Amino acid sequence: MAKRKQPSRKQIVKKILSSIIAPVKADELVAKVLKKYTPTAKDPKKAIRSYLRELDGELLIFEDLHTVVPLKVAMEGVQYYITFDEFLQQGVLLPVVFSSFTNWYGKKKVQLLDASHRKLDYEETTIELKKQSPLDLFMPSEIIGYSLESWFKENEITNKNIILITIVDWNKHCFSLEVKTLEGINKENNQRFADIVFGMLEKASKEHINIYRTIPTAYYLLKKENKLPCKYWQDILIDDGRMMFDDFCIQYIENTRFGWISEENEEEYALDKKEGDKVYCFKAFLKYEDTIWRSFQIQGINTLADLNDCMMEFFQRDFDHMAGFWKCTQRGKNKRKRYREIELANINPFGEGDGAEIPIATLDMQVGDRLKYVYDFGDWIEHVIELQDIFEPKKKELYPVETGRNKPNYKYCSMCKEKSKKEVAKFICIDCSQEQREVLCCEDCIEEHDGCFLEDILY
Repeated sequence: MAKRKQPSRKQIVKKILSSIIAPVKADELVAKVLKKYTPTAKDPKKAIRSYLRELDGELLIFEDLHTVVPLKVAMEGVQYYITFDEFLQQGVLLPVVFSSFTNWYGKKKVQLLDASHRKLDYEETTIELKKQSPLDLFMPSEIIGYSLESWFKENEITNKNIILITIVDWNKHCFSLEVKTLEGINKENNQRFADIVFGMLEKASKEHINIYRTIPTAYYLLKKENKLPCKYWQDILIDDGRMMFDDFCIQYIENTRFGWISEENEEEYALDKKEGDKVYCFKAFLKYEDTIWRSFQIQGINTLADLNDCMMEFFQRDFDHMAGFWKCTQRGKNKRKRYREIELANINPFGEGDGAEIPIATLDMQVGDRLKYVYDFGDWIEHVIELQDIFEPKKKELYPVETGRNKPNYKYCSMCKEKSKKEVAKFICIDCSQEQREVLCCEDCIEEHDGCFLEDILY
């Protein structure tokens, strides 16, 4: 007699979830799974909890760190609406409005019902996509849509209508459609949805979040707050403007394009004279050696190329390397500050490059805000530039100007030391130095290291 095949871990979890009709504590669900399945890991509870995280967005969602909701329970009754577009004009709905936030996107057919829960028959139809830019070359030329032409005519749908979509049964991919108008729809729900998603992005360990986990969770939380219906999620994020998405993840919109402000649109950073005249007082220091610092003042009309010149001059850098600027924006409101970096500019040795002409005043910096500055993309010498004050310019003062620097902790020439002389070292000889001993030299002793690789010492 053939041995009966044991159910897999996933099958066990799926069966247990099918019997749960409300949110459940994660520990309770773990205990239920362990009664049916025993992992070989040293810590079985931890192993199952970790596995439940893998199923987030597929079979369940996490309402919070300690509460799990079966996806069927979470999504039942969720409502969102789509507005009139070129496809609705043809009486066609795209599959994307039903499954773009699911892991079965494009793989399952949906069941459609009308407002009275009567079955709606539809025909799959092919729609040609218009390619409007060179980037569209890589997109499909046609997609499949659901034709509901007779239902559209029966309900006399016009561009003043919206289609309200209600999730009836998530596991059976069943949705109901209802013709509505925007009257009575609370548009504040859309902003609340965007805020929930953005909050999840701010808390994430990385600077992107998974669509299949995020969107169902956001819809569920909105349902729990009785703030449905809201707009279709993609439309909400586009209108909100803080985030960008692809087929799999959501990220900060600044992460999807080079440069905080496009050089092609100089009107975006046009300044009036008053803003351009303001003086920005910065303190810059080495990220990994903050005892070496410089403070200086520069005007708002000065560009990132000008700021690059200041950094190279005040830190005695050679003008033959690339440099870059990033704006550091705090993520979330935790006590432990975390920053995301918005790329602003890459500047070449000629003072040119993407973002080089961005005026400092257009960066929208407040006192305490920071920039990241990297000199020499090979050695990657990283600095922090912190804004300490903004004030009106002083009469007859010329800007930019250095206003302070750290007290130098001088090192002295190794060869002069042997002769009982005390000369400040200007270079370290990389070739002659050993792990336990640095070989330093002053300008007078540089000839003794002819042919060696010398590196400037920064004080």
